Amino acid sequence: MWGINPITVGKIITGVGVSTLLLGRHGSVQQLSRKIKLYMSEQKADAAKAMARSIANQDRSFYDKVKKELKTELSPEEYEYIFFGDS
Repeated sequence: MWGINPITVGKIITGVGVSTLLLGRHGSVQQLSRKIKLYMSEQKADAAKAMARSIANQDRSFYDKVKKELKTELSPEEYEYIFFGDS
């Protein structure tokens, strides 16, 4: 499956959940946005896309906040790939 490790994605999402409790919801959005940007910089676009889709399935309002934050921080091509690209 394109080298995406579901355990790693699960750890990241769990970490975001813990940070939500400690930092509040806005801190979690920033943390997840940093993780997605890191994955994009490391040429792991499929993992970033998997994280975004997993969040969309769990909490749509949180997904929309992450999407809004990343719109200005990613290139248009990266943003398009993560949020609107084909499966």
